[in-house]
Amino acid sequence: MSDNENEDKNEFDFLPPAEPPPSFIQEKDSYHEQVDAEDFGMVEDFGLQMEYSDEDLLPENTAPSSLNVGFVGVGGGGNKMANAFLELGFNKTLLVNTTGKDIPKNVGEDHVALIPDSDGIGKNVEYGKEILTQNGAIIEDALRIKFGKVDWLVILAGGGGGTGSSVTALHPVFERYMRSVQASGKVVYVVSWPTAQENLNPTIARNALTLANDVTKYPHIILDNERSHVYYAAESACLACTLSLTHNSPSHLLRY
Repeated sequence: MSDNENEDKNEFDFLPPAEPPPSFIQEKDSYHEQVDAEDFGMVEDFGLQMEYSDEDLLPENTAPSSLNVGFVGVGGGGNKMANAFLELGFNKTLLVNTTGKDIPKNVGEDHVALIPDSDGIGKNVEYGKEILTQNGAIIEDALRIKFGKVDWLVILAGGGGGTGSSVTALHPVFERYMRSVQASGKVVYVVSWPTAQENLNPTIARNALTLANDVTKYPHIILDNERSHVYYAAESACLACTLSLTHNSPSHLLRY
């Protein structure tokens, strides 16, 4: 056998030591970390509720109502409708927007969930849905922190703009919240249809149609701004709360 072969054999053909050196002996770890289910994103699957201070909760509704209901206005038009409910005494009302410019001046910060690093979306529904989807956790946390538990969630939005017309991108967020608090009611959409004059703008018309088509999958009411004034939005939305709406087919639609 050649010297090279001996060297190769000596280099690779060896028996491992019977026991590893002491420095490699693994000791049993006696440290056990407490891990919550929330750390694995399992809140929605098991209905666990996050604990928040009572100081974070919005006051209870003082307006007469047979249901435990919360209102969420999304976008400029939705914020105006939500403000109307707030003034009626529905204190569990949250205004969601991508810009603070559309928030009514009389609404306190505790009723506002503003999407960070976004100054409006310029009537771009695709971009709006992307922004809302990416920031869904912010809205979900706001619902839990500010509402606690409500059984019915009424979502208010105006058709034609960008943020409001993108609102159904948040539907998984609304459903997770409802499951997490074991709500007994439903998520109901109350959206407005632009006037004939507003619909002359092709972008507004297209966005409004997108919203109208998107909400057909869920219990909803569509308010025709050509036939009604903003004042009636509150009464129509209250109707959504008092009726147990069903949606056996995508064509389910109420117009006011």
